[in-house]
Amino acid sequence: MIIDPNAGLSQKPRTAIPSPFAQMDLVKNAFNRLAMSTTLEGEVMDKLLVSNALDIAQLFFNFGEMKKTNYEWLNGTKDKALSDLKNNVQHALLGETISMFLEQDKEAFNFDKFDKLYFLLYENKVIGSTSPITLFMATPNAQPGKYPVTVEQNINLFDSVRHLHCRDTRFIKYLYAMFNAYPQLKQYCGEVNAYLVRVFELLSAEIRNEIFN
Repeated sequence: MIIDPNAGLSQKPRTAIPSPFAQMDLVKNAFNRLAMSTTLEGEVMDKLLVSNALDIAQLFFNFGEMKKTNYEWLNGTKDKALSDLKNNVQHALLGETISMFLEQDKEAFNFDKFDKLYFLLYENKVIGSTSPITLFMATPNAQPGKYPVTVEQNINLFDSVRHLHCRDTRFIKYLYAMFNAYPQLKQYCGEVNAYLVRVFELLSAEIRNEIFN
């Protein structure tokens, strides 16, 4: 709700938001604001956050075909991870703090609806993860030209800003199929669903028919 002094033209992520889950909130609001525009136009940062989240989603989608690259995923079970932190003398306070935020923000972020988070790593550095409110999100440190990982042919991770309808047809149909197969996502990830509804109007008639069939 803070007014952007750069009038929506800033290309650097907002900072100083008092929550360890700030990136989740920023991505969720970016999907929501873009969905309110018939042409998906909006602030530069909103388009960047959504595009980067879709890049990460596409990497997860293509993961089985890209095993020879330098990236990998890790999964963390929420209860076990918190237990390990709390039982470690050096990290007990961190475990208690994260538990407090998870409980405090469980309704806003669906923390009571998930058990695992998946983190996508490139050369042992996190580049993105799953999210209980937007399905996927990129690291706040996402930068163009930094990761030589191919999202699509001749398109590297975070190098270009692209909406969903500008991406690979298989990936587009995958996201719509996911929301159709698990209708609860329309409630829990409402902002992403609103974005999908808006994007649907911009898809070709051929792709729309394939999604319905």
